[in-house]
Amino acid sequence: MSALTKSVPGQLLDVNNNELLAEGTVDINFNTSPNSAGHPEYKATMTIKSYKPQFSSKTYILKLGDKISGRVFITMTPTIVADFDATQTRFTLFFEDDVWRSFEWLQSL
Repeated sequence: MSALTKSVPGQLLDVNNNELLAEGTVDINFNTSPNSAGHPEYKATMTIKSYKPQFSSKTYILKLGDKISGRVFITMTPTIVADFDATQTRFTLFFEDDVWRSFEWLQSL
């Protein structure tokens, strides 16, 4: 199995009007496995600088750079109470659109 990890700036946009809602750091981990049958496996989180629990459990447009954007569903990443930080929110990202299905978008970052 091989892995690739990238950390890039990203923006969350409203799906209805493309209004910028938040900016933060997106950490992406890509794994390939012989058992994956050609399907890429991505795990990603986004950390924004403010506490925004109201963003959780909704779909947004994630914009990475000038060329890559697509729908993602986000949920709050569970934190241990001792690790709670009211100055930021960490979300788990679930990629929804076809743009995320290939490896090329990650290579272009």
